[in-house]
Amino acid sequence: MFAGDTAGRRGPRTLRILGVASEGCRTLILSGELDLSSTDDLESMINQVCAPDTRLLTIDLSRLTFMDCAGVHVLVGAAALCVKNGCELRVVDGAAVRRLLELTGLRAEPWLHGDASALGQ
Repeated sequence: MFAGDTAGRRGPRTLRILGVASEGCRTLILSGELDLSSTDDLESMINQVCAPDTRLLTIDLSRLTFMDCAGVHVLVGAAALCVKNGCELRVVDGAAVRRLLELTGLRAEPWLHGDASALGQ
């Protein structure tokens, strides 16, 4: 397990990232707010865990209370990185982010799942 947050770098903490790793699978569980002030931290974490031995990267957004378009940009970048590295991406959305994902057209992406039960979790 590993964790990160944005506390102290740009003011008060807005995003917490909990990471879980096991046998080629990496899961990032986000809570709080994913916005322009916290996307660098998430991008850095994604780049760290999307290693050659990673077969599956899951990003769980279900605990977020807010996400803006900067967060959408990170998800699109994560999808491209996973394609480049040959690993599967699964993103679990949540109530607070669902409308934004619909408006941006990401609901149609095969890597986006409605909830954790869609992943068998």
